[in-house]
Amino acid sequence: MAITRREFLAGAGALAASTLACPRHPEPWDVCVIGSGFAGMHLALRTADAGLNTIIVEAGPRPETDSGEDLRGDLFAYRNSGEVQYPLNSTRAIGVGGTSRLWGGVSTRLWPSDFRMRTNHGLWTNWPISYEDLVPYYCEAEQLLSVRGGDVVPAAEPPRECPYPVPLRQPPGNPDVRVEGAPRPFFRVPRSRRSGRPVRLAQDELSRFEAHPLGTLLPGLQVTRIVTQDGATVDHLEARPITGGDVRKISARYFVVAAGAIESARLLLLSRSPDGEGLGNRHGQVGRYFAVHPSLQIRLVPSRPINVTHGSYRTYALNDLYRKQGLNAAHYQLDVLDSDRLRWRVQPEIEPQAENRVALGDSATDSRGLPLPDLRLTYSDRDQRTFQRCRAFVAETRADLRAVEGSGREKFPWWRSHTSGTCRMGSDPTSGVVDANNLVFGTRNLFVSGGATFPNAGTANPVSTIVALTLRLGDHIRGLAARG
Repeated sequence: MAITRREFLAGAGALAASTLACPRHPEPWDVCVIGSGFAGMHLALRTADAGLNTIIVEAGPRPETDSGEDLRGDLFAYRNSGEVQYPLNSTRAIGVGGTSRLWGGVSTRLWPSDFRMRTNHGLWTNWPISYEDLVPYYCEAEQLLSVRGGDVVPAAEPPRECPYPVPLRQPPGNPDVRVEGAPRPFFRVPRSRRSGRPVRLAQDELSRFEAHPLGTLLPGLQVTRIVTQDGATVDHLEARPITGGDVRKISARYFVVAAGAIESARLLLLSRSPDGEGLGNRHGQVGRYFAVHPSLQIRLVPSRPINVTHGSYRTYALNDLYRKQGLNAAHYQLDVLDSDRLRWRVQPEIEPQAENRVALGDSATDSRGLPLPDLRLTYSDRDQRTFQRCRAFVAETRADLRAVEGSGREKFPWWRSHTSGTCRMGSDPTSGVVDANNLVFGTRNLFVSGGATFPNAGTANPVSTIVALTLRLGDHIRGLAARG
């Protein structure tokens, strides 16, 4: 039986009573969202605005109560058993607002062919949706993120059907540099900018959600299991306060897992289905195709002008060329730091491999006895060839810019907080975990949102795509609710 709000308040412990006091509506909620990052917060706002009584359950604390202990504690530990040791806790934040706490603000779209890899390049798989399906949601996501951008440069960036919400006053310009032996078109990197910084959900959106008559937030509560009635219809969640305490039950009509690529996969695996394999995992797809973005960085002091002012310039012009050459795509970004210092960032995608995965550890557990996530990440031969090409660029750019001796300081990999895969979209349960509408295969009312659903990561920063997909999912859930 689901716990009532009165029972929540009675057992709140260290959780603020003001947070848990939600007398407006009896359970079950219409929509329960697990996680309050870019996917969770925007999904909850979308469904609340659509008239659906919505609750967010967030494992981490509010920013004002965050001492740092809960972000790196035992409950959110992990293991690396693959060849690549990915430093997860340096690239994520567990707390209200999620990874928006760390976000640098870069707001770029996926390249259109990223959605049609099998069709266009004979690689991997197609997304079950197209770039065109996301276009209106990209435009809306950029509005919500207060994205500033310059004039469109079609050969360098994805096509656009709407202007950037906040235009840059500075002319875009094109750096006088050569990439792969030729001048390439560059566009000004679009960035979220509000109140002098990137959007921070806990500061910029949380107050609107909590002031909403249909919005409720429960922080400091870790969901440990999703419980179904019949293996297909989710009845309730089981959750525990991170400060300790009894199991709580939360009931809703629709459930959305938006806890990031690692914890979303872990939760589905912990939520044992009748066949014992975890929800959405009848064909062993949960946790697979885990991907991240390694990045190469080098700082240079050029001895010739490049004819652009301070700012960041990027090109995707080589994405499809590299793929045709048997490599992964890679974008090139030039940061003009000041009049005599440059920084190149080269960000390749890595190949989505089934063996790259998040699994439940065989022996390592948290203090509750739950298996920790085990990250298994290995570079493929294709990845290694791509990295070699990117490193060759370093030598090329030093020569092209006539960089002064000793100016370059190369670092690889420089890790980005761009985890993806693990619950990817597919056309059927043998190829993915969720369908084109983010519904977990084999379930009737359980969805996953966020980068975890990406079939491949491309080379773009993921936030704009995460928010676009989330808005689309919110509209889908609204439609389901309207049909009863």
